[in-house]
Amino acid sequence: MSGHISSLKGLRDLRLLDLSHNRFSGPINQAILALPEIRNVNISANRFTRINVMRMSNRPSQLHAIEAQNNQITGRLPINLITYQNLNYVNLGHNLFHGKIPVEYGERVSKGFWRSLFLDYNMLQGNVPPGFIHSSIRGSLAHNCLNCRRGIPLCPGRQRSPAECVRGH
Repeated sequence: MSGHISSLKGLRDLRLLDLSHNRFSGPINQAILALPEIRNVNISANRFTRINVMRMSNRPSQLHAIEAQNNQITGRLPINLITYQNLNYVNLGHNLFHGKIPVEYGERVSKGFWRSLFLDYNMLQGNVPPGFIHSSIRGSLAHNCLNCRRGIPLCPGRQRSPAECVRGH
């Protein structure tokens, strides 16, 4: 399938959405993540270019997992993901995210809310938030432009070369 995803707000009882391995493009509609009963969203391996995440502080969300790896998503990591209280699996790897990892992501990791976090193969830069140090989370920060110190479980893989990091920004 290809094209853009139209509004799904009429699917109020939808719990699982798997649109992976298609040719969908454009932005990921923020209403998808806000469906009242949605628990798992897999939109990986498409051609999405942007992800908009609405803030969920005014009502509870059932979302447990979001898989959006292997797309062409640009911009900064979506800070509003931290407002999804039941979210514990996040895979935004193999995209074009840039900038720093929000400190709030580290807080979600250190408090044990997020059990898996994959941000590998992006263009993220800077220091890894303190909340990532000595955590027991599964995931990866490999192949970015990060200052990955020893003792951070998500940093076992190599980072991009300085030449790749300069060229990518």
